[in-house]
Amino acid sequence: MQKELFKLITIDFGKRLTTFEYNQYIPKLRDYFVDFVLERKSYCNNIERLFQDEFTRNDLIMSTVYYIINNQNVESKSAIDDFLIALNRFFDETVFDIYSNTTLARLKPFVSLADEVEIELTKMNVQLKNREAYPPINDLHFEFINSFIKQYETHRLRSYEAKVITKLLLLYGLSFDRISIMKLSDYDSLKRTLRVNYQRTVERYIYLELPYSLAKDFDDYLIFRNQDERLNSEWLFVTETNNAITNSVTQDLLNTIKNNYEDYIGTTILGKNPFTQTGLQKYAIINMILEGMNQSVIIDLTGHGEQIFNDCQNIVDESKKLDRNRYINHMVRGINTFDLI
Repeated sequence: MQKELFKLITIDFGKRLTTFEYNQYIPKLRDYFVDFVLERKSYCNNIERLFQDEFTRNDLIMSTVYYIINNQNVESKSAIDDFLIALNRFFDETVFDIYSNTTLARLKPFVSLADEVEIELTKMNVQLKNREAYPPINDLHFEFINSFIKQYETHRLRSYEAKVITKLLLLYGLSFDRISIMKLSDYDSLKRTLRVNYQRTVERYIYLELPYSLAKDFDDYLIFRNQDERLNSEWLFVTETNNAITNSVTQDLLNTIKNNYEDYIGTTILGKNPFTQTGLQKYAIINMILEGMNQSVIIDLTGHGEQIFNDCQNIVDESKKLDRNRYINHMVRGINTFDLI
């Protein structure tokens, strides 16, 4: 059973993931989920029977509890969500393709079971810190970042990529997973468009019309990249060793921007740092929500789940309460009849 589970997780599921996703999901499943199954389902020695008949809703909950109490690095309730998301991806993209289980499939998304996991942990007197959402940047941060990037000098492959990716985060809020699997063929220089595949199982695309400056950044990046004959990967963004990029590609640039912003305002930023990939992505999503974009469209475009969207929606709801007059007038001005009247 152990060998079959390892194969299902590390190979069958693992081959569908980017490097970033693999490092995020596989250790949780390989090091904790497998042990849970071997301990709690020791009577079952058939993997087909396990996933079709023996694995239950309660097992989803208790395997998450097992992960929390056995992983010494877990401190926050966000770890509950992380494990349930990993389970959801594993079952949705691999297990359900091989072993039919309509009862478990109806429970998606598994993160909806988080409250029940917390109840079980409370019974065991396990205390975790509350979830801390990464804050979005604000309008002043955006203006500073935008001004900084326009003057940012690029000399290496990483700096060219960081500049382009930072703009993608600011404008479209794309998840890093979505950016990391883009191919060279997804960018069309003549049409100034970027193709985004928003479904994993089938090819369904959104064609983004890029602003001139971003298209120029793309062109400059590709001209620089094409000078190095070693970089022959089909991926749109690669490392200098021709491997897939990791989410650290923008880290140096965002840290530099944060430091320069603190020098600009003459003080350090209090609380959690908004100058992160998530902070930029949330800012873009908040703007989409304010413009009235549909939730499902935002999720399709960005590749983020409901948790990130709900964080942004809560921030928008709060801003409406704080400045309802400004919000309503802003929205009404965007309606076609405003200009016609």
